[in-house]
Amino acid sequence: MSRRDRKRRKLLKELQSLRVTSLFLLFTITILCTSIFLISKNLKKDTQVKGINIQTVNTGTESKYYSNTLDIGFTYDSTMFLISEDDKYISLSSIDTTLPFRSATIRKIKGKEITDIYPNLNYIETVQDNGVGRILFSYDIPSLINKGDIKTEYLTIMYKSFPNDVKVYIQIWGYNFKDDLQTTNIIAKLMESLALSSQELKEDSVLSASSSTVSHAQILGQASTVRIYVQKCNNVKFSDSLNYLSVKGKTYMLCSPSLGSGFLITDSGYIVTNAHIADSNDFDILLNGHSTDGSYENDMIGDLLILLLPVISNNAEQITEDEVANLTYSLLLEMYNKNYISISNLSREIYIQTDSTFEIDYETTNLKNKEKYIKAELIKSNKISSTYESKISENTNLADIADIAVIQATDSINLPSIPIVKDISVGEKIFAIGYPVLADNSELVSSTQILSSTVTEGSVSAIKPNSKNTFDLIQIDAAVENGNSGGPIVNTDGQAVGIVTYKIASDSGNYNFGISGNELLSFLNSSSIQPQSNSMRKSLENSLSDMSIQHYKRAKENFENMLVLQPALTTTIQPLITLCSEKISAGEDRSSIIDFNNQTVKILILMILVVLLITTIVLLLINLKKIADTQKQLPQSKLNTKNL
Repeated sequence: MSRRDRKRRKLLKELQSLRVTSLFLLFTITILCTSIFLISKNLKKDTQVKGINIQTVNTGTESKYYSNTLDIGFTYDSTMFLISEDDKYISLSSIDTTLPFRSATIRKIKGKEITDIYPNLNYIETVQDNGVGRILFSYDIPSLINKGDIKTEYLTIMYKSFPNDVKVYIQIWGYNFKDDLQTTNIIAKLMESLALSSQELKEDSVLSASSSTVSHAQILGQASTVRIYVQKCNNVKFSDSLNYLSVKGKTYMLCSPSLGSGFLITDSGYIVTNAHIADSNDFDILLNGHSTDGSYENDMIGDLLILLLPVISNNAEQITEDEVANLTYSLLLEMYNKNYISISNLSREIYIQTDSTFEIDYETTNLKNKEKYIKAELIKSNKISSTYESKISENTNLADIADIAVIQATDSINLPSIPIVKDISVGEKIFAIGYPVLADNSELVSSTQILSSTVTEGSVSAIKPNSKNTFDLIQIDAAVENGNSGGPIVNTDGQAVGIVTYKIASDSGNYNFGISGNELLSFLNSSSIQPQSNSMRKSLENSLSDMSIQHYKRAKENFENMLVLQPALTTTIQPLITLCSEKISAGEDRSSIIDFNNQTVKILILMILVVLLITTIVLLLINLKKIADTQKQLPQSKLNTKNL
């Protein structure tokens, strides 16, 4: 074989080797591009792992409270009491008006007898029952009106003793435990549940009762629930034919405010609430509304006295306040139905509470500092029946039409959305979430905690058709109050199965109703709105799952990122961040040294892959140049062979 042939064969081998190397580099580039695509895609979409409940708070109306300050825990009836805490004691404030006292305090002492704390009071007796002691003191209060008159008051102390001479006691001023045995039993039951802190108690009690968000479902539900302020104003014109009445021929601007709840269902800022919150019935505004100058109220009071006086004077002893009210409703409804009153919509303002509580001027009912809140617009609302008309008319029922409305935030809201599901069954455990007005008492509750929605637990008592058999109502036994309207009814997976709508007053229990998820979805479908689980929701779900498997560092980082996006979530998320920090400090974090699910690690891997991709492309280009150079040499070799 000639030298030229050997050279040609060598060039052919080099060319073949370069081609194989180039194909390998091309394959490597394909793998790197695919990896970069998948990692970049998953930067915003982690695999969802179902979390477990951190803690179940309520069973019916029983709620668990754990105090880090006093290192004690107990259960209490959340329909009767609100809890707040100082650095020395816990305040137990009654929200049930039937209770004979307004507030009490829970305290802790060591190495001291209860009777030694009150040396200036008159000791009466001590009773022991089921481990709970009851001590009664009396004290005298001189009369400010009649000198020499003395009024005797009482102080009840209930206490429970623990090892190492520790006692926890509750003091109730102005109450004799023998006067009202039912109330005494309620307080005694609370005292019986008292326990000093233990490792088991601390692990179970994830959060203090300053926040009611203590389970997977509750946290997901609360994070999606918002508070809504609406003020709707109408022009109300009275006919010129109403002779002898002050309102004759006049037009008044009547405004009616409402506070309620709602929940986010899409990334586009769509929020579901009740129609009676977002779009009040016009006739109801005629009765609830107010004029800015008070002229309507003055004229109407005088006219109603003229119209109702003959009826009232003839039946003064028999007629009740409710009957007078119904007569008023009937008169106005008759005038409205016969077109002596015409109503036209004038304006509507809707705002969503952020990380600042609503400030309302209670003289004008106008919202102050509107720039602090997120403005919203009414997208769609069912025209609901009048609340007052349903009281006096046999032909009108509150649930004739589904009480649903959708509003949309005009600015970015950055909250987790909540999915809506159809499936619900009788007996299923649920949570009702919202902003009851009763929980707004700033004398009892920290102003920051008013920002936090309230959760009550219960179950589905029944599923019943509405009065016209057109949609289903969910009957629940969870406690709800005014202000809860529009809030979600959530299942144990944190999905909305209905919307809180109706409350029935009863002394025998809770009989409340919500509109079913099936009807909600039907309403949204007719509005071309599709509920969706957004990235904030998925991030919250994954963070809760991380906590359940003790990946506290990753959970904490994600929670903190959520607060950067939406500070209004502070009351819901901050206790979880604090818990994660405590668990990390205690050495209970089980995160991997290299956390492949962590966003930071993913970004680092992505950067490495990009560098490898660039390097591989450069090598491929070098190989392609070598192939080109080799191919240029091959024809010359063949030419020289022919000349031989």
